[in-house]
Amino acid sequence: MGYTTSLSLNHHLAARRTFAQPDNWSRRRSRIPKETSMRAKVKVFSCCLIATTISCAAAQLAKTHKASAQEKTSTGAGIKPVTSGSVIRGLTLGGTRGAPGSPTGRSCDFGQESIGPDGRMLGASVNCRPGGDRANTIVGLPVRFDAYCAIDAPVKSARLIQAPQPDNNNHCDLSGITPKDATGQFQGAVWR
Repeated sequence: MGYTTSLSLNHHLAARRTFAQPDNWSRRRSRIPKETSMRAKVKVFSCCLIATTISCAAAQLAKTHKASAQEKTSTGAGIKPVTSGSVIRGLTLGGTRGAPGSPTGRSCDFGQESIGPDGRMLGASVNCRPGGDRANTIVGLPVRFDAYCAIDAPVKSARLIQAPQPDNNNHCDLSGITPKDATGQFQGAVWR
């Protein structure tokens, strides 16, 4: 019976020695100040967090770009310049309206559009439809416009690209032309 107790005690002490830290552990650990160790952990964690955030953002951007490219490819919008059909610029005059199709005596102004450093418009809203006529191109033009100017594509010295919007499938962007040149081409507004 005494032998069993002694064996159990020796086994217990051996197990304690196995799982206990070595004697030199505390000496090695004490060489590194706690603050430095904690700062290092925080830096590593911060770097990992930043790297993860950047990779997630890059993945989301790539996904969005791919979806946008697929959408443009499927609709044909934004890829090929429009070179035929009617181009319509809306105009709000207010007051008493004339008979539909009758002249207003005004031209469509592009003076309020965003201009690039080269003095050319960055993107003015118009309606266009490849091969379209006035009747099917005016569809979707916002109701706030009580008059419009219409010309035939291509617009000289300009880039005309389809840019459909949820409420206007015929919406296009007109760019690469000075506001003065655009106003000169979009003459002769008529009542809607």
